Amino acid sequence: WTAEIAGIGPLDEWLDLTVNNLTLDLIDQNVCAFGAASGELRGRIAGLFYRYSTAGGTDYVADFLIRPRDVNEPGTLHGDSGTLWVWEQQDKPGAPVRLRPFAMQWGGHAWVDDRGAVRRTGRFALATSLSLICRELGVTIVRSWNAGLPEYWGDVGHYTIGYLACDQMSGK
Repeated sequence: WTAEIAGIGPLDEWLDLTVNNLTLDLIDQNVCAFGAASGELRGRIAGLFYRYSTAGGTDYVADFLIRPRDVNEPGTLHGDSGTLWVWEQQDKPGAPVRLRPFAMQWGGHAWVDDRGAVRRTGRFALATSLSLICRELGVTIVRSWNAGLPEYWGDVGHYTIGYLACDQMSGK
């Protein structure tokens, strides 16, 4: 196991969003992820605090609305919930891109008409700020454990599989 994201690589420092640094400058920034259903995802932040539903006088809001980077890309799929999105921060042209985790996807959104026909191509990800999630759960992001390893199981993976195999065989 590794703290790297499949197809993306090692993570930089997470983006700790607060009232002091959350600005409209985040809109249209490049972001990427690796979804369980979609695989590699490339997107842009399309909106902040997107109201995706209203029921019984209560508004339901996602911190981030993330669109596909290119209109020809399909975007997120069912099964991508739990995907960690990273901001591709580039401080100046030619500088290396920093992959900074900032949000976790929990849903998706597509625009449809009254008959259920898709009115706009592309599927949009609904995501919540990683700062908020970590604060509410009392956890932090581990971004350096076993980073840089090739895609092998490593000692922990082999021991775990061996243990599970022995455990299954002991009952026979």
